[in-house]
Amino acid sequence: MKSKIFGGLLIFLALWSCQKKEKEDLKSLQDKDSLQTIIKQDSLQTEKLSENEVPKVFTDDFLKIENAQVNGNDIVLSQEQFQKLYSKHDSIKSEAWDCGSPFEWLDKKWMEKTYGKDLLNFDGKITTFYTGNAEFISNNHKVIFSSAKSGNNRFEIRSHHIILTNNTTVTEFQKLFPKLKIEDTDQKNIQSFSIPVGKETEDSFMFYFKDGKLDNFNLWWLLC
Repeated sequence: MKSKIFGGLLIFLALWSCQKKEKEDLKSLQDKDSLQTIIKQDSLQTEKLSENEVPKVFTDDFLKIENAQVNGNDIVLSQEQFQKLYSKHDSIKSEAWDCGSPFEWLDKKWMEKTYGKDLLNFDGKITTFYTGNAEFISNNHKVIFSSAKSGNNRFEIRSHHIILTNNTTVTEFQKLFPKLKIEDTDQKNIQSFSIPVGKETEDSFMFYFKDGKLDNFNLWWLLC
């Protein structure tokens, strides 16, 4: 009889020990899950902050093409990259550019390999793609941003965390670019600013403000 009681006591103690261990394991898992949740939340906050970095004032004398972006994409893209990003086009036009094109120096190696050293075999035709209120030009190898309305397009300067949209005012722009001079146009409600793309060139990024807000921007070339 005593042996039966003793055996029952051992079974009870064993079951109680197992239940206690299960509770401890469950608590450990819950604590671990809570810690992982905190880590994930902290990570999300860090990512969010990195996307909303405070812009730095731009005081350089020029803005390199490779340091600028439109809608998060480089100014110069390969034809394949462009087609992946902009698979649908509103319209396409090909015509001869009598005064040459920026591809002659931005894509010089390919142009000379394809059309000869002096481009004697090149007919001068450049293709313009119109998509999403923006224009891009192509030589069928590279695609270069040309112009865009600010309504659904934004201009970015990666090194300074600057993002310009249709909500950017003239006052805000001047604070970001204190060295740039505002220029009047033949329309009273439109003003412009320009930033050269290099040290010794007149080729520039142009920004036009209508009624005090950014209306459109483009990459202008001095060709003729």
